[in-house]
Parts: sequence; structure tokens; C-alpha cells
Amino acid sequence: MSKRNEILKAASAVIASQGLSNLTLDAVAKEAGVSKGGLLYHFPSKDALIEGMSRFAIDEFNQEVEKEQEQTKSFIQAYAQATLNDLEHPQSLNLDTSLLAAIGNNHDLLHPWQEQYEKWDKQIRNGGENVDLSLIIRFVCDGLWFSKMFGLQPIEKERQDRMMKYLFTLLEKESNV
Repeated sequence: MSKRNEILKAASAVIASQGLSNLTLDAVAKEAGVSKGGLLYHFPSKDALIEGMSRFAIDEFNQEVEKEQEQTKSFIQAYAQATLNDLEHPQSLNLDTSLLAAIGNNHDLLHPWQEQYEKWDKQIRNGGENVDLSLIIRFVCDGLWFSKMFGLQPIEKERQDRMMKYLFTLLEKESNV
């Protein structure tokens, strides 16, 4: 793993273990085992670090979506499965902490997320499936993610799987009409 990625993971770990208010360049440098100068070489400011966290998290999630799409799933099915996978595995730490850092520090840092959601929206609209139902699926996925991230009564995996199966059955029926 590159030093840059180690620093990004360390920033996520600081937020997860110490809270968003303790995200400082000094704390991240200590967690990453680098000097503050070494951290500043890769990220010249806290905002640059947070933007880097967001872009890293988005890239990781997109790789998971692409991996799921290789199994001949539609984009929205791949997005949903990548979300469910992420909810089960610790890499969600990157997604959760990067979004929290952007929201908590500077709303302008949400820009990478806004750009990415526009791209996902285009993929949904060009996916050849019922757009309204595909958007409902995306919002269900986002709701599952946010409920886990904020600890707002997240639901168990079996129920998540049943919900997605039901929604995909509806999507398949709509596509065959």
C-alpha cells in the first residue's frame, strides 16, 4: 500500500476511534507513523486530506460496483450488491468517515460526492431499466448505509437481502412489461 493510502486509512481510523472533532493533521500523522511534514507532502491541508479521503472511498466503492457488474448485473443491481457488501465489511469505514469528515468540516468538501452521485444518476438513467424503480433502489441502499453509519436502527443482513430481492423482482417485472 502506498504511503498516501496509508495516511488516508489512518485518517479514517482517527475519526472512527477518536471522533471527528479529533481529526487533526498531528493525530493523522501519528496514526500513520509519519512526520507531519511527510503528511503535508501528500496533503498540504486538512481540506486536501478530507478530499483525498472522499476520492479514495469513492474509488474503492466504484471498484466494488465494477466487480459486481462483471457478474452480468445491471448497474443498479451492482450498486445495491456493492452497498450490501460494504455494510458487512470494514472498508465501509472509509466511506463513512470520509463523508462525515466532509460534512463536519467544510460543506464544499462534499463536491467529490456530488460529482459522483451525478455520474451514478446518469448510469441509472442510461441503464435500460425502470428509472423510477432504479432510483428507489438507490435511495434504499443509501438509507441502509446512512442508518448503519449513524447507528440509526440498522437492519440485519437477512432483512436487507429480502428487501433487495423483492425490489429486484419488481424491477425485473417492470423490465418485462
